[in-house]
Amino acid sequence: MNWSQLLHRLTPYGDLCPRVEVRQAPQDVIVHCELPGLTHPEQVRLHVQETMLTLHGNVEREEPQGEGFDLLHTERHYGPFSRSVPLPIAVDPEQVQAAYRNGLLTVTMRKLTSVPGKNIRVEFQD
Repeated sequence: MNWSQLLHRLTPYGDLCPRVEVRQAPQDVIVHCELPGLTHPEQVRLHVQETMLTLHGNVEREEPQGEGFDLLHTERHYGPFSRSVPLPIAVDPEQVQAAYRNGLLTVTMRKLTSVPGKNIRVEFQD
């Protein structure tokens, strides 16, 4: 199973699961996540660990000001959300940037550069 198939297999579809798009640049992995309705940074939390991005949060319903407003129908999602996104390559959790604009969360993560190997000299003891 390749990485793309894994992403679709782990995607729980439904109202509580934001949609994502994962892109790869030469040095970065970029995840775009649809999260309309956020108004404060405290409404979303991110956790990055090697090949997994996890986000949790809560979209609060804004009540209209004044009287006489009744909600007749909604297809918007309100309430808690959670999503774990498998990444195609390990990323450096110390080099992550997240920005939110117009309902879209963009998380840019630097790919983890491989650490060069090292030859170890074996010392023989008497």
